[in-house]
Amino acid sequence: MRRRHDRALYRAAQFATEKASADAAVHIRARIQTVGLGRLAGAVGQTSSMKKGQTPTTPYGAIYARGSDESRAGQALEAYTQGVTIRARNKEWLAFATPAVPRVIGRRRLTPELYRQSGLVGSIGPLQFKPISANLAFLVVKNVTLHPRTHRAKAAGPRAPRTRVAAAEVVAFVLIRVTRRAKRFDKDRIVAAYSGQVPDLIADYMDRELAKGF
Repeated sequence: MRRRHDRALYRAAQFATEKASADAAVHIRARIQTVGLGRLAGAVGQTSSMKKGQTPTTPYGAIYARGSDESRAGQALEAYTQGVTIRARNKEWLAFATPAVPRVIGRRRLTPELYRQSGLVGSIGPLQFKPISANLAFLVVKNVTLHPRTHRAKAAGPRAPRTRVAAAEVVAFVLIRVTRRAKRFDKDRIVAAYSGQVPDLIADYMDRELAKGF
């Protein structure tokens, strides 16, 4: 009898952690939509020991950012749920590459320094600083041609292919000095609310099992 009770209690814990985490994930996705961050809703993932069929193991439920917390989606979710100030590290500007230039070279994220070191100055053109506001500027390249679909830039030559589009100037990097991501919603509060439901979910499950005589 004791063993049957323990097995039922284990199933109850698995059920409760799966349901609470799944409901919390649905709530978080809905909240993301309501605060105008709809594209990030798909980055919220949910799993559990029950969903993975992991037995025996400590029952758990988990909510995570797809691609890991270090991914762009994970960082964005963290920024909008905690509120962060993004500053350039040891530099005057924080640089973001545009589609006009490669996003990475090898396995390294493209930066203005890497752009100059990798030979892109020859194949695309030299970077020129263009201030926009106190905290915003562009690094542009002049006299280029663009791929009509990818918008990738190349230096304009005397015989540019007709399939490419000529551009007097293209933005290669967006430079930001300081930017603020205000807190939009509190994911931890949502998770805590659903975590608090686990004991009642276990109790309800056990009541149903007792009614069936396990």
